[in-house]
Amino acid sequence: MRKRFGQSKRGKRTATTITLLADQDRVDELASMLRGDSRGETTLQEAAAMLDGEEQRALQFFRLLQDDVLILTEEFIGPDLRELRSFLNGYLRRDFQSFRDSFDKLRNVAMELLQRDRSFAAALPFFGAVDQ
Repeated sequence: MRKRFGQSKRGKRTATTITLLADQDRVDELASMLRGDSRGETTLQEAAAMLDGEEQRALQFFRLLQDDVLILTEEFIGPDLRELRSFLNGYLRRDFQSFRDSFDKLRNVAMELLQRDRSFAAALPFFGAVDQ
């Protein structure tokens, strides 16, 4: 947490502000999140301890993601790819049904190739594919 986010309304518009926090401000902000206005010295010490080593933990987490990019998604994306709908429609601005149809075509071509080409089937384990 290195930034503080705020919002204010002006008529029909909502303005968002982002404030970069210095080290002590980060501790104060976290203490406020933990105890609200009733924070004391103990809460400030707890917040400081939580932030201590944060960069090292973030670096370890980033290395974990580098080793397995799909670590966050493997368990949550079903065979029908429904979980990707909002990502495709919203973030990528692509039609989900079109993506799904293309993916199904690709899957069918791969299955046909797997059945027809023994060298393709033999090479798959080198790419981490598991026999099913």
